[in-house]
Amino acid sequence: MSGRVRIRDLELLIVVQEEGNVTQAAKRVGITEPALSKRIRLIEQRVQAHLFDRSHQGAAITNQGRSFIERARVSVEAFHQAVHEANETKSTERHKLRIGTSAFLAPSLIEPELCTRAN
Repeated sequence: MSGRVRIRDLELLIVVQEEGNVTQAAKRVGITEPALSKRIRLIEQRVQAHLFDRSHQGAAITNQGRSFIERARVSVEAFHQAVHEANETKSTERHKLRIGTSAFLAPSLIEPELCTRAN
């Protein structure tokens, strides 16, 4: 692959496949049709594959496109799941009580305090 493809690029390709039409896909994602068409061409150059046959009737996915977008969909879902899990972990970490000792404190200073509070 020459160049980088971002998650957003993969999401755009998925929307084009789902809509089957660049104009409708552009409306759905909130960009202009020419901007989306240009982005698709750039992505195709970067992945070195012809993903869609575009015409006035719509955007027909090619065999290469079907294979690529199938994997792209898995990647996008994995990315969003990873973000969700990272956010969940972040929010639960704030509520955890961390108990530990310092290597610089004598154990005799720590142990009686813990035993007293536990009783």
